[in-house]
Amino acid sequence: MVPNQRLMMELEGGHRNSVIKRRNPIEFGLVFNDAKEKPVWYRLSAAYSVNSTDGMFRVCFVRSGPIEPGNRAAIKVSFRPTVPEQSFADHYIVDDTAGNSYLLTLMGKCKGPKVYLNRNKIVFSIHKNRNEQRKRDIRIINDSTVDTTYQWLLTGNGIGDFQISSETCGAIKAFESINFGITFNGIALGVHMEEFVCLVLNQEPLYLKVIATVLLSDDQSFDHRAHVFERSLGREYAYYPLMNNSLEHLKSVPIASVYDRYLDFGLGSTTDVTKNISQTLCVTNHGEVEGYMQWTPDPDNIFLVDPIALIIPPKESTLFTVRFRPKFNDRSFSYLMCGEYQQKVTDDDNKVKIKHQWFRLRVGILLGPCADLRAECGSSSSNGAGASGFYKFYINEQTRHAHEFQISSTDWNVGITFSGKAELGQVEFMSHGYNPATDAMYEFNPTVTGCVSHTIAYVHNQTRMPVHMRILNYVPWLGADDCGSIVLPPREVVQYRLWFFPDRPDQVYETVFTCSCVCLIDDKPVGGVTDLLVHVMGFSERAHLKTLPKSKNLLDVVVGEKVNFKFLLYNFCACEFTSTLFSTRIGMGDDHSKDVFEMESKTNALGPSSYCEVKCSVTPHGAGARQISIRFNVFYLNEHDQQIQFSPIHRAVFTLWYDGIYSTMQIKRTLATKCPMIFSNHCLWNSMNIKDLNKALEECRPKVPQTVELYAPDLYVGCGIVELTLVLGCVYAAPVEWRLRRRKLCDCQMVEVQIGTSLYEMRHDACPHRRLVELNPSEGIVTKDEPVLLCLEVNYSLEGKNTLCYELKMSHDRTLFINIHILAHKNLRGVLTALRRCVEMPQYLAVMDCGRVPINNLDPVIRIVWLYNPTATSVTWRLLQGARTDTGPLRCLLHFAAVSSLEKLAIPFSFLPTEMIDYEAEFYCTFGSQTLRMLVKGQGGLPNCWETRLDVPRYMEKLYRSACRRQVVYLSVEHITVPELTTHSLWRDLLAINNDTDHVMRFIWLPERVANMVNIVMSPCWGVVMPKSAQWVTVTVYTLQEPVTFTTTVACEILDLTLRKQYRQNEMLRKQKTEQYKQEFIITEKGTFYKDINDCPPYVLDLKKPQPSHLALSVAISSKGQRDGYTRMNINKMWEQTPPYDLLFTEINDTFKSEHSVAANNLAKTDVLRIIDNILW
Repeated sequence: MVPNQRLMMELEGGHRNSVIKRRNPIEFGLVFNDAKEKPVWYRLSAAYSVNSTDGMFRVCFVRSGPIEPGNRAAIKVSFRPTVPEQSFADHYIVDDTAGNSYLLTLMGKCKGPKVYLNRNKIVFSIHKNRNEQRKRDIRIINDSTVDTTYQWLLTGNGIGDFQISSETCGAIKAFESINFGITFNGIALGVHMEEFVCLVLNQEPLYLKVIATVLLSDDQSFDHRAHVFERSLGREYAYYPLMNNSLEHLKSVPIASVYDRYLDFGLGSTTDVTKNISQTLCVTNHGEVEGYMQWTPDPDNIFLVDPIALIIPPKESTLFTVRFRPKFNDRSFSYLMCGEYQQKVTDDDNKVKIKHQWFRLRVGILLGPCADLRAECGSSSSNGAGASGFYKFYINEQTRHAHEFQISSTDWNVGITFSGKAELGQVEFMSHGYNPATDAMYEFNPTVTGCVSHTIAYVHNQTRMPVHMRILNYVPWLGADDCGSIVLPPREVVQYRLWFFPDRPDQVYETVFTCSCVCLIDDKPVGGVTDLLVHVMGFSERAHLKTLPKSKNLLDVVVGEKVNFKFLLYNFCACEFTSTLFSTRIGMGDDHSKDVFEMESKTNALGPSSYCEVKCSVTPHGAGARQISIRFNVFYLNEHDQQIQFSPIHRAVFTLWYDGIYSTMQIKRTLATKCPMIFSNHCLWNSMNIKDLNKALEECRPKVPQTVELYAPDLYVGCGIVELTLVLGCVYAAPVEWRLRRRKLCDCQMVEVQIGTSLYEMRHDACPHRRLVELNPSEGIVTKDEPVLLCLEVNYSLEGKNTLCYELKMSHDRTLFINIHILAHKNLRGVLTALRRCVEMPQYLAVMDCGRVPINNLDPVIRIVWLYNPTATSVTWRLLQGARTDTGPLRCLLHFAAVSSLEKLAIPFSFLPTEMIDYEAEFYCTFGSQTLRMLVKGQGGLPNCWETRLDVPRYMEKLYRSACRRQVVYLSVEHITVPELTTHSLWRDLLAINNDTDHVMRFIWLPERVANMVNIVMSPCWGVVMPKSAQWVTVTVYTLQEPVTFTTTVACEILDLTLRKQYRQNEMLRKQKTEQYKQEFIITEKGTFYKDINDCPPYVLDLKKPQPSHLALSVAISSKGQRDGYTRMNINKMWEQTPPYDLLFTEINDTFKSEHSVAANNLAKTDVLRIIDNILW
C-alpha cells in the first residue's frame, strides 16, 4: 500500500430493524501488508466524523501489538445503521511507527422498506338492476430493495360486507407489487363504510377507506361526497400497537373518544354463567351535536356488545357493556372490537356532511400485529384453536363459601370440593350525609394539591363475630388505614381513617367504593360476603398565599441600623394548611451574607380567607442594593404520621428591596469667594479634582483608610490667599458626622504643647507649611436640609510644590486622608495650565473629549480647550508645525497666541467625523523650551443623533444653589444654555444681580469675545446695586461665522463702594493730619517732638484698600452653519458702539427712601453726579 494514500470503503447495510435487533451487524475487513524489515506498530484514530452523534461505524484492529515483517494487520469495521434511506460517512487516520499515514473513509447506506398503496380510497356506486359492479382492484407496491411482511386487519374476520379476495397476510419482495380484490357483498339500501388497515413490518400502517352506496335506479338521495373521514388515532404511533385510543397521548381533541383501550375477561366457563364477567367501556361525545355510535358484532357471538348502536347526546358519555360468553373449554378467545362513530358537521361552504371515525379495541388475548407467526401462516383467525392460552385457578370472590373446580386434561381428571356454612356479616357506617344510591357518604375537607388529608369513618360491627372488611378501590387518590383491610371486633364501633391523595389542582374528586365484609371463625372467612357502597368526594386546589402589600422598597437603610416593617399574609384558597416562610437574598456591592433579616411568626396555620400579620426587620452590614424574596413551604402529616414539607410554588409571595448605605457626604458645589477672575466659576471648570474626592467619600469603608489626592489651582508666588467655599451635602437622607484634623507629612520639628494640667501633646504648630492651607470649620454634622459651608484658604507664599494632609473622620469608623497639593510658580518665566485639571493622565497638558457627533454634519463641530497663565509673566503659546493636520477629522484652529498674566486662552479644535468610530489625536505645543502634548478625542455617531455636551454643568438642587446667598452679592442665574442657533444670529435673556448686603455695590461686566465664533454683550455693562435690591441685566449672544459648541464664562467685577468710601475718607484724614502734624512740633530738652496722627481724635484707622471680587456667568453655546437660502444679519461695527443706556431715565424716583427697590439705576441726578465725581473717577 502506498503511504499517504486515500482508502475508501463503501458499505451497504440491509434492513434497518433487522440490523439492530435480529441480525448481526455488517462487518468488513481491511488488511495492511507490512513490507518493512522491522516490526511496525499501527495506530487508528478518528480524523473527523460527519455523523459523530450517530455512531454507526465501529472500527478496531483485529489483533493488537507490533506487526512482524511479512505479516498483516487487519482492521474490523462494523456498520450498525438506524435510519432507513440514510447515508453515513466517517473518516479515520491509520499511521504507523515508520512515519506513514493513511486516510480511511467509510461510507454506508441503510435501506429500509417503502411500501405504499396505489389508492387510499375506494368508492362503490351500486344501482339496483342497472350497475352491479361490486369489485375493485388495489395494489401494494414495495418501492425498496428490502423484503418485508404485511397483514390486513379486517372487521369481523372478513365476514362483513367488504372482503379481500386473496390472503390477508404474506410477504412482499423487493420492487414487487401484489394485486388485491376488494369485494362488496352488501344488499341493503344506504351507505356502507369500512376502513381497512394494512400493517407492514417496520413501517407505519397503511389505511384504506372503502365506501359503498346502494341505491335504486332513479334514487339520488345518497352521495359519497357528503362523508368526511377522521384520521385514525393510531397513526401518530407507528411502531406501537394499532389499538391505542388513550386521550392522554393525543395532540388534539377528537370528535369522540373511547375508554378503556383493552378489555380482559379473565377465566370464564361454558356451564357456570356467574364466572363470565362483564366489562364496560365509555364513549364520550366531545362535539356540540349528537353522534351515532355503532359496533361491529363478533361473528362467533362469544363477545356480546350491549347496546350494539346508540345515539350519544352532545358533551355526554355513554357506557357500553361487553359480555363474555365462551363456547368451548380450555381455549383462549380474542376479538378485535371495531366501532364506527358518525356525526354531522358543516364545512366551509355551510354544507352538512357526515364525519366518520373508527375505533379498534383489543378484547381478550390478541397477538401483536406484524408478529412473525402471523407472517408465516396463510390466514389468521382471532378465535382459532391454534392460538396460545393461559390457565389458572380461580376463586369465586362472591361467596367464598363453597367452590368446586376441576383440572381437566386428555389423560386424567381431578376434582376438589370445599364446603361450609356461615352467616352474613352486618356492618354499618356512620355517614356524613345522605345518598339514596349508596350506604354511606363521606366528604374530605378541601386539601392542598400534593398534601394528604383524612376523614374519620366510624364503622359499627353489628354481628357477634369478628368481621374482616376490605375496601375495593380503583382510583389512585383514595386510600385507607392498613392498606384498606381491617378486622372489626364484634359489637364495637371502630374509628377508621380514609385518606385523600389529590394530585391535580382545581378538581372535584368523587367516587363510589365497595366495602366487602365477611365473618371470621378462627381467623378464616366463613359465610357469604356483604358489599357496602360508600360515596366519597373531595376537592383540591393549590396553596395560594398573598401579601398586602406585594412588595416593599425601603430605599436607603444605614449600615448597622435596624429597620422594622410588617405585611399581612392572606390565605386565598379554600384549604386550611400550615405554612412556614423562608427567604432568599441576592444583591450587589459589598458582601451581603452578614445582613440580618428576621421574621416573627414564620409558621402560620391559616384557615380559608383568613390572614395574619408578619413582622420583619432588616439590618444591613454592607453597602449595595439587595433583594429579599419570601416564599413559603407547606407542612402536612402523611399516612404514617410523618411531617412532610414541600414547596407548592416557586415564585415569591413578597419581595423586599433595600439599599444598604453608609451615611455619605459629598461636595455639591464649589464657590470662589476670593480668587483671581479666571477661577470665578470654579464649579464649572473644576480646576480642583472634586470628582475624585467625592468618589473617595462614597467608596470609603469601615476600618479601611483611603487616601485621595486634591490639587489646588496653580498660581504664582506672592499672589496672596485664595478662598474657596465647599458646599457639603448629604448623598442620602442620613446625617453625617465628620471631623477634620491635620496630619503631619513634612520633616519639620514638632513642638510640645500643654493641653491640660499635666497633659502634653506634640504638635507642629510652628511648621512653616501649616499656614499654606486652612480648612474651617474642623467638625460638624451635615444633614439633608442643612448643608455645611467648608472654607478652604490656600496661601501661595512658598515656592514650588507643597503637600499638606488632613485626616477626615466620619461615622462607622471611616477614615479618609486628604492630601492637598499646592504648586506656586516662579515669576521668572510664564507657564500655561489647563483649567480642567487632568489628573488621570498627567503626561498630557490637557485632555478634551468632544463627545459623540453625527457623521452627516455639513460643518465641523468646534470644541474649546481652556488654558490659563497662573504666573505674573506673559507667555506665548504656539502649535508646533508637525502637529498641524489640515485634512484629518480633528484639527486645531489656533496656531499662535499670547496670554497675559492670570488670563485665559481658548484653543478651538474642529471635529468632523466621517465614520462611526472613536477618534483620537495628539497635538504638540510649546510655550517655552519644553514641548507638551494635548490629547483630543471624539466619537462618530449615527446621522442626526444628539450631540453629547460634556462641558455643560449637571443639575444642582435648589438647596445647594441657595446655600451661600446671605450677606453676599450673587447672580440670579449662574448658567445659561443657549438654544441651538445658526451662525450670524443673536439670542437674548435676562438675569438679575442681587445685593443681599448693607453696602452699595458697583458692577462692571467684562467683555467676552472669542474670535470668529461668539460675542456676548451685557446691557447695562456697568452700574450700581443698592443694598437689599437687584439690578436686571440683558444678556445678548451674537454668533459669528464659525459654528461652535462650547461653554465660556462672562466675568463681572464687584466692588464695595461703601468700603471704598470709608477707605478714601480714612486716607484723606491720614493725609490731612500728616501734613498738619509735620508743621506742628514741640521743642523739648531732648529735642524736637512731633505728634502722632492718632494722639487725638479723629483717629485714623488701619484699613486695607478694598479689592474687587468677581462673579461669573457660564454660557453654553451651540451654533450651526447656515446653508444657502438663509438670510444673514448685518452686524458690522457692532463692537464700536456701546448699548444705549440712559442713567437719568428715572430722575423722579428717590432710591434712598426705599429699602427694597427693584432696580438700582433709578437714582436722582444729584446722586449720580456725586458718585461719578467723588468715587468712580
